[in-house]
Amino acid sequence: MIFLVIKNSEWEIVILLSVGTAVVMVLAIAIISFVFTYQRKLIKHKMEMQLLENEHRRKLLVANIETQENERNRIAKDLHDDVGAMLSTTKMFLGVLAKNSNNPEMVKKIDEMISNATHKLRTISHNITPKNLENFGFVKAVEDSCAKMNDADTLSISFKYNTEARFNVSQELNLYRIVQELLNNTLKHAEATEVIMQLSIQEDTVTFAYQDNGKGVDIEALKNRERLSLGISNLESRAEALNSKIELKSAKMDGFLARISFKMLPYEKN
Repeated sequence: MIFLVIKNSEWEIVILLSVGTAVVMVLAIAIISFVFTYQRKLIKHKMEMQLLENEHRRKLLVANIETQENERNRIAKDLHDDVGAMLSTTKMFLGVLAKNSNNPEMVKKIDEMISNATHKLRTISHNITPKNLENFGFVKAVEDSCAKMNDADTLSISFKYNTEARFNVSQELNLYRIVQELLNNTLKHAEATEVIMQLSIQEDTVTFAYQDNGKGVDIEALKNRERLSLGISNLESRAEALNSKIELKSAKMDGFLARISFKMLPYEKN
């Protein structure tokens, strides 16, 4: 039997190498752990900063939309108070003129023109600031719009909902503007004969779906067409103000679908 004799100095070298290797491994593990921890913290920080940036952007967007709505209200008030008053006064003077006119047919035509202008003024003012929305909420405002369009007998619109409960005023307004934009796009471009809208409120979530049976469209191609993509930009901006995203689906000759869900905030009467 052969015994391997290791001198003390050699044992010391072996021990030093072992300890050195262990220290290097511990240091390597510590460095790797530090790098991973640092990367996780960095990623978390970036995500937090992105969330803060997104929230800041959303607040700026909401503020911009509120400014637009305030301007709409001002214009609607000016139209009603100033232009409406002028038309009423003109109609009154026309009544006086009619008593002394030798051309009653002309007076009648002018009277009809003033009446038509007054009616259009009321319609424009209503579209800018829908009083039904302010007074009675989203459901009643949409029902009113649907009834008027159904009366025109060019488009059949169905609106279904599971509750008439009101939610946050700003949310109602943004969702109503989305409906207006969708209906406007259908009327202008879709060549549809039927629209189905559904509103569902479950617990604290509002879900709205819109579908028409029109000729459809290539959504991605539409986004690249500057003039027509404005409508999609408006939809996306309103959805972002609701802290949500709007889902758009369509294909040529296969109709159009839009869907959005968002967390409902409680209704607070102004």
